[in-house]
Amino acid sequence: MDGPDWLGVAGSARYLGMITIPAGTDQAGVINFTPQAWDGAIVVVPEGFTYSTDNMVQVTLRQLDIGAPIANGLYGAGRATSRRPFVGPLARAAGARWNVYVKYYGTWAADHHWYAWTLPSVQVNLVTTNGEPMPVAIDIADSGLPGNGVPVVAAAASLSAVSVPTFGAVGGVTFPGVAGRTYRLASALFTLTNAATATIADVSVAIRDGPSGTGAIVWAGRCAIPAVAGSSDRTESYAPIAGTAGNAMTLEFSAGVANCLEYVSASVWY
Repeated sequence: MDGPDWLGVAGSARYLGMITIPAGTDQAGVINFTPQAWDGAIVVVPEGFTYSTDNMVQVTLRQLDIGAPIANGLYGAGRATSRRPFVGPLARAAGARWNVYVKYYGTWAADHHWYAWTLPSVQVNLVTTNGEPMPVAIDIADSGLPGNGVPVVAAAASLSAVSVPTFGAVGGVTFPGVAGRTYRLASALFTLTNAATATIADVSVAIRDGPSGTGAIVWAGRCAIPAVAGSSDRTESYAPIAGTAGNAMTLEFSAGVANCLEYVSASVWY
């Protein structure tokens, strides 16, 4: 998760690690980290040639203490993400908890990987929402900020889980309670899809501080689809929700619906 500490070496880089997006539909991956002291930039580069003619890829740098995206990049509709790395600014003063979230929309046949690095001096291309770059020259080493390096330490451990039940079954995942462990949400995605048989559905979803069905609800939403075959709806949360130490954290639909699939993808850190 962390490269050597080349402190004071202008142009040094720190390797944070690999983000894995598993094969499937509407999958995501995340890496959590904490800038130790200085400001700088993060560069996230895809492995190989990630390309799609109709699916979308979203890369977001998030500051979890303030619950806000710092930089956001959308790739897709024929764009090759391997030719344009994602770059965003880092500032330790904004808070300790950061992550990079990579979301693949649609269906992908194979796992994909992105690699995250921090740099003290870089020609930053902040990606706008149409996928094109906006050049911004930033040279941290010559900016008068303390230090030339960007020391980064690995944040607390992270976990991810996916629920892909059969038609009509309740979708949900639970991160089991462990003494002294406090789960904090990084991302949550709930997707409701009907089969070839048209079915109308309106189902609530929840994040619970505790086990399935009984834990206190700390976040709630809903997915609703019309009686149109193949229709789908999703709801997401990136709120920095913290559970109670020792408790499980559960993300689930309230009920199963005949002829419908309920998918849940979630990541937490602790």
